[in-house]
Amino acid sequence: MSESEVERRRPRFLGHMVVLGVVVGAILLAVQGRSALERSEAERRPTPLVASPIAEPPEEESVLEVEIPVAEEAPGTPLQEESVAEVDGLLELRVLARGQPVPRAQVRLYLRSEHETPTGGSSEPRPGWRLAATAATGDDGRLELPTRPGDYLMAVRARGFSRVLRDVARPEGEARTLVEVGLSEELTLSGRTLMESGAPLSEVELVLTPYGRSNGTWHLVDVPVEERVSAVSDARGLFLLDGLAPGLYRMELHLPGQELEEARMVWVPAEELELVLPSVLLPST
Repeated sequence: MSESEVERRRPRFLGHMVVLGVVVGAILLAVQGRSALERSEAERRPTPLVASPIAEPPEEESVLEVEIPVAEEAPGTPLQEESVAEVDGLLELRVLARGQPVPRAQVRLYLRSEHETPTGGSSEPRPGWRLAATAATGDDGRLELPTRPGDYLMAVRARGFSRVLRDVARPEGEARTLVEVGLSEELTLSGRTLMESGAPLSEVELVLTPYGRSNGTWHLVDVPVEERVSAVSDARGLFLLDGLAPGLYRMELHLPGQELEEARMVWVPAEELELVLPSVLLPST
């Protein structure tokens, strides 16, 4: 290309470069403007809220609480109607076995009142029991029960030990009454219920009520129905009564749906019993 031709085309080339520069500048301005707009919109958006973790409440120390007695636990004994608080006084119980505390021993406390109507022609009023409290001892074998002054029967039982019934008095004006109960190894009473033919007799209910002795005389101890020991013979006529303490008991035998059929006295401990019910006591088939 001649020098004159180059000189002739130079203005055209410069014009193209100017146009290209303008276009590129416009594109850059558009891009920068869009970025600024996006930043501005982002700044105007609300900051998302992030939930802070909720701290778990601290675990409370386990506190031994007195259970509120319910009718299902003691269907035969009505509940004590009056409410009781610590200001009425405390019954402090300690349960031991072989000198060691017994944890989780089950305790029932019954209030004794002489308002039950005499039965069976007796003129002496019988104790009218009211279930005052049910609870369990702690790991240290101790238990505190709010109680009002009065006469009580305390029933204490623990697995593997004999049941203990203890009369307890809460004197007037005494803020705290201390009671210590010692448990001994349980005894059992087992045997079979039979017909006169020697065939096993099943579904016989056996109920034990303890005898007590005072002034050289044996007498049947009046206890709430829940504190009687009972069992039912199985299809082979076998039965087992556990949690017993040594002593004399009245044994009642009942057949399903019938009143008392027979009663006898038994000593504990005893060899295995064979209890034969006379045919006249059995329901006719």
